[in-house]
Amino acid sequence: VAQIWKGDFLYTSPMWDNRGDGSSRPQGALLPLYDAAPIMPRAALFDTASSKYNPVADFRPLGYDLDESGRPTFRYQRFGLEVDDRIRVGEGKYLTRTLSIGKASASGDYVCRIAIGNSIVRIDDTLYAIDDKRYFIRLPKGENVQIATAGGLAVLYVPLKEKVEYSVLW
Repeated sequence: VAQIWKGDFLYTSPMWDNRGDGSSRPQGALLPLYDAAPIMPRAALFDTASSKYNPVADFRPLGYDLDESGRPTFRYQRFGLEVDDRIRVGEGKYLTRTLSIGKASASGDYVCRIAIGNSIVRIDDTLYAIDDKRYFIRLPKGENVQIATAGGLAVLYVPLKEKVEYSVLW
Protein backbone atom coordinates (compact mmCIF):
# COMPACT_ATOMS: atom_id res chain seq x y z
CA VAL A 1 0.00 0.00 0.00
CA ALA A 2 1.71 3.16 -1.22
CA GLN A 3 -0.95 5.73 -0.29
CA ILE A 4 -4.46 5.97 1.10
CA TRP A 5 -6.98 8.78 1.19
CA LYS A 6 -10.42 9.84 2.32
CA GLY A 7 -12.78 11.36 -0.20
CA ASP A 8 -13.86 10.58 -3.74
CA PHE A 9 -12.05 7.88 -5.65
CA LEU A 10 -9.69 9.06 -8.41
CA TYR A 11 -9.49 11.83 -10.97
CA THR A 12 -8.44 9.78 -14.00
CA SER A 13 -8.77 12.26 -16.87
CA PRO A 14 -4.96 12.60 -17.26
CA MET A 15 -4.83 8.87 -18.03
CA TRP A 16 -7.21 9.18 -20.96
CA ASP A 17 -7.17 12.75 -22.37
CA ASN A 18 -5.49 12.82 -25.78
CA ARG A 19 -2.59 10.37 -25.51
CA GLY A 20 -2.70 10.43 -21.70
CA ASP A 21 0.24 10.51 -19.34
CA GLY A 22 -0.69 7.40 -17.33
CA SER A 23 -1.36 9.29 -14.10
CA SER A 24 -4.35 9.58 -11.84
CA ARG A 25 -4.90 11.70 -8.72
CA PRO A 26 -6.66 10.67 -5.52
CA GLN A 27 -9.52 12.96 -4.53
CA GLY A 28 -9.48 14.02 -0.89
CA ALA A 29 -7.06 13.94 2.07
CA LEU A 30 -4.02 11.94 0.96
CA LEU A 31 -1.74 9.95 3.27
CA PRO A 32 1.43 8.76 1.48
CA LEU A 33 3.02 5.67 3.02
CA TYR A 34 6.33 3.93 2.48
CA ASP A 35 6.13 1.84 -0.68
CA ALA A 36 7.98 -1.07 0.90
CA ALA A 37 7.03 -4.73 1.10
CA PRO A 38 5.36 -5.78 4.39
CA ILE A 39 6.82 -9.30 4.57
CA MET A 40 10.57 -9.29 5.08
CA PRO A 41 13.32 -11.41 6.55
CA ARG A 42 14.07 -10.12 10.06
CA ALA A 43 17.63 -9.34 8.93
CA ALA A 44 16.30 -6.93 6.24
CA LEU A 45 13.90 -5.04 8.52
CA PHE A 46 15.23 -1.63 7.41
CA ASP A 47 15.35 -2.40 3.68
CA THR A 48 12.95 0.23 2.32
CA ALA A 49 13.67 -0.16 -1.39
CA SER A 50 10.67 1.07 -3.34
CA SER A 51 8.99 -1.12 -5.91
CA LYS A 52 8.63 2.02 -8.03
CA TYR A 53 12.18 1.67 -9.33
CA ASN A 54 13.15 -1.92 -8.51
CA PRO A 55 11.12 -5.11 -8.64
CA VAL A 56 10.36 -6.60 -5.24
CA ALA A 57 12.66 -9.56 -4.63
CA ASP A 58 11.06 -12.99 -4.42
CA PHE A 59 7.60 -11.60 -5.26
CA ARG A 60 5.27 -13.60 -7.50
CA PRO A 61 1.72 -12.33 -8.09
CA LEU A 62 -0.98 -15.01 -8.12
CA GLY A 63 -3.97 -12.84 -9.02
CA TYR A 64 -6.94 -11.91 -6.90
CA ASP A 65 -10.34 -13.16 -5.76
CA LEU A 66 -13.48 -11.07 -5.37
CA ASP A 67 -15.77 -11.42 -2.36
CA GLU A 68 -19.58 -11.32 -2.60
CA SER A 69 -19.47 -7.51 -2.61
CA GLY A 70 -16.90 -7.35 -5.40
CA ARG A 71 -13.96 -6.34 -3.17
CA PRO A 72 -10.60 -7.94 -4.03
CA THR A 73 -8.23 -10.05 -1.97
CA PHE A 74 -4.83 -10.11 -3.64
CA ARG A 75 -2.84 -13.33 -3.69
CA TYR A 76 0.93 -13.58 -4.07
CA GLN A 77 4.02 -15.47 -3.02
CA ARG A 78 6.85 -13.82 -1.13
CA PHE A 79 9.94 -15.79 -0.12
CA GLY A 80 8.00 -18.95 -0.89
CA LEU A 81 5.20 -17.97 1.51
CA GLU A 82 1.65 -17.87 0.16
CA VAL A 83 -0.09 -14.60 1.06
CA ASP A 84 -3.72 -13.45 0.84
CA ASP A 85 -3.74 -9.65 1.25
CA ARG A 86 -7.18 -8.21 2.01
CA ILE A 87 -7.74 -4.47 2.46
CA ARG A 88 -11.13 -3.14 3.57
CA VAL A 89 -12.58 0.20 4.64
CA GLY A 90 -14.12 0.15 8.11
CA GLU A 91 -17.09 2.43 8.76
CA GLY A 92 -15.66 4.91 6.26
CA LYS A 93 -13.16 5.95 8.94
CA TYR A 94 -10.21 3.57 8.76
CA LEU A 95 -8.54 0.96 6.63
CA THR A 96 -8.08 -2.64 7.85
CA ARG A 97 -5.48 -4.89 6.28
CA THR A 98 -5.50 -8.64 6.85
CA LEU A 99 -2.57 -10.74 5.71
CA SER A 100 -3.22 -14.48 5.76
CA ILE A 101 0.02 -16.42 5.41
CA GLY A 102 0.13 -20.00 4.17
CA LYS A 103 3.19 -22.02 5.16
CA ALA A 104 4.05 -19.44 7.85
CA SER A 105 7.28 -20.41 9.55
CA ALA A 106 7.46 -20.50 13.31
CA SER A 107 11.23 -20.01 13.14
CA GLY A 108 10.99 -16.24 13.43
CA ASP A 109 13.04 -15.64 10.28
CA TYR A 110 10.32 -13.41 8.77
CA VAL A 111 8.39 -10.43 10.07
CA CYS A 112 5.43 -8.36 8.95
CA ARG A 113 6.30 -4.65 8.82
CA ILE A 114 3.20 -2.71 9.70
CA ALA A 115 4.55 0.85 9.62
CA ILE A 116 7.75 2.67 8.74
CA GLY A 117 8.41 6.25 9.78
CA ASN A 118 10.75 8.69 11.44
CA SER A 119 9.14 8.07 14.82
CA ILE A 120 6.72 5.52 16.26
CA VAL A 121 5.22 6.03 19.72
CA ARG A 122 3.14 3.52 21.65
CA ILE A 123 -0.06 5.20 22.89
CA ASP A 124 -1.58 2.16 24.64
CA ASP A 125 -1.71 -1.64 24.28
CA THR A 126 -3.27 -1.48 20.83
CA LEU A 127 -2.57 2.01 19.41
CA TYR A 128 0.64 3.46 17.92
CA ALA A 129 1.27 6.99 16.60
CA ILE A 130 3.39 7.25 13.46
CA ASP A 131 5.44 10.36 12.60
CA ASP A 132 4.16 12.69 15.32
CA LYS A 133 0.52 11.51 14.98
CA ARG A 134 0.40 11.89 11.19
CA TYR A 135 -1.51 8.61 11.35
CA PHE A 136 -2.19 5.77 13.79
CA ILE A 137 -1.97 1.98 13.72
CA ARG A 138 -4.37 -0.14 15.78
CA LEU A 139 -3.60 -3.80 16.40
CA PRO A 140 -5.58 -6.47 18.23
CA LYS A 141 -4.88 -6.69 21.95
CA GLY A 142 -2.18 -9.18 22.84
CA GLU A 143 -0.15 -8.89 19.61
CA ASN A 144 3.62 -9.30 19.97
CA VAL A 145 4.29 -5.81 18.56
CA GLN A 146 7.85 -4.56 18.38
CA ILE A 147 9.44 -1.24 17.45
CA ALA A 148 12.97 -1.09 16.07
CA THR A 149 14.98 2.03 15.21
CA ALA A 150 18.11 2.53 13.11
CA GLY A 151 19.55 5.24 10.90
CA GLY A 152 16.73 7.72 11.60
CA LEU A 153 13.98 5.21 10.77
CA ALA A 154 11.54 3.44 13.04
CA VAL A 155 9.74 0.21 12.09
CA LEU A 156 6.63 -1.22 13.75
CA TYR A 157 6.46 -4.97 13.15
CA VAL A 158 5.19 -8.31 14.39
CA PRO A 159 6.69 -11.78 13.96
CA LEU A 160 5.13 -13.47 10.94
CA LYS A 161 2.29 -15.86 11.74
CA GLU A 162 -0.74 -17.32 9.96
CA LYS A 163 -2.80 -14.13 10.25
CA VAL A 164 -1.72 -10.53 10.78
CA GLU A 165 -4.39 -7.84 11.00
CA TYR A 166 -4.13 -4.12 11.70
CA SER A 167 -5.99 -0.89 11.05
CA VAL A 168 -4.73 2.45 9.77
CA LEU A 169 -6.48 5.55 11.15
CA TRP A 170 -5.82 9.05 9.78
